[in-house]
Amino acid sequence: MLEGTADWRLRHLTEADSEHPDRPAERAYHAMAAMVSHRFLHLTRAERARQVHLGPRCGPDCDLCWDIALAHAVWAANKVRRQLRDGPPRTSRGEEVRDWVRIMEWIRTPPRDETEVAAVRHAFFHRLPPNDPLLPLVHAVATQLLPSASGARTMRRTSDFVGDARRSVLAQRQGWSVKPGRDLSQRVTFAGFRARHPRGIELLRDVLKRLDHGAVDPYQAVLGREGTSEADRAALLALLRDMFADDAARDWFQREVDARQSYNEDLARRRYRPIEDVDGLTDPEG
Repeated sequence: MLEGTADWRLRHLTEADSEHPDRPAERAYHAMAAMVSHRFLHLTRAERARQVHLGPRCGPDCDLCWDIALAHAVWAANKVRRQLRDGPPRTSRGEEVRDWVRIMEWIRTPPRDETEVAAVRHAFFHRLPPNDPLLPLVHAVATQLLPSASGARTMRRTSDFVGDARRSVLAQRQGWSVKPGRDLSQRVTFAGFRARHPRGIELLRDVLKRLDHGAVDPYQAVLGREGTSEADRAALLALLRDMFADDAARDWFQREVDARQSYNEDLARRRYRPIEDVDGLTDPEG
């Protein structure tokens, strides 16, 4: 997905895919990338220096960080699509989240939806006066769709925003699955295993989920928890024996497990390394 030079408007964020209405259209992804990617790069530069570059600053030839920013834009576009479908989320008191009400009004209400994405992106990097009409929108988008430099205004940490997108990008580059649990549940390759080992499939999905979350011993994390039994252990072992007797299933399993173990080992090396010289990324418009 490339940003291009199109004159994107906020209304483009509302466009749905013609074949899959629950998904954003390609133009919606492009418009979101044009709006938030540079700000994402700026806000996450220290965390990307840790997770991607082992401390040194990101250089001009780095394409991994840009792909991570694009993956974040995809996440943001998908989130907007969900809110368009389901309506603004609600607080614990049942009230609509005001930030999302503002976002929905701007991208669905003429003439606000004609606002240029470039104007919003420009506003992210400048202090707006209190009477600026873009101020409420910029604040809402920054709070809901961008990581916070301090983490104080977001539920997720900046490291999560970087790490989730980084894993997705590397999975696509290296040919391993972003969601192996979905493979086990939906791919035709595993239809016979689902029929023969339903409980084993359920447990293996949980094992891979724990591995995605960095568990050192995901099998023990799953089989050692309260509520599991020797029958569960036997079900998982039976599934693995069956999978290892099948060439395609064995190759898939080894690829997915090895990729995640390698990723977790690499991330562990980066996580505790002190940040050094991360001031090389300047504001794209400053």
